[in-house]
Amino acid sequence: MRDEGIGKEWGVKSIKSKRDDGHGNIEFLVEWDGNWVDTWEPPENLKNAAEHIYKFLNPPSESVRQKGKRKMALE
Repeated sequence: MRDEGIGKEWGVKSIKSKRDDGHGNIEFLVEWDGNWVDTWEPPENLKNAAEHIYKFLNPPSESVRQKGKRKMALE
């Protein structure tokens, strides 16, 4: 997100959800770095957040999460 008033671009902390706006457009619920309110943003506003979008759309499978938990327990 860019604050046009001061020309600063805010960092994305995470993508929390995805929705269709009712007109066939996709929006993502963005949790911003810092103390900002979460907002719904179209993908074109999130060009620097491709990694966050990828992680949201491709969560690790349950078996991968379980293997990670078992590995941590063994260490």
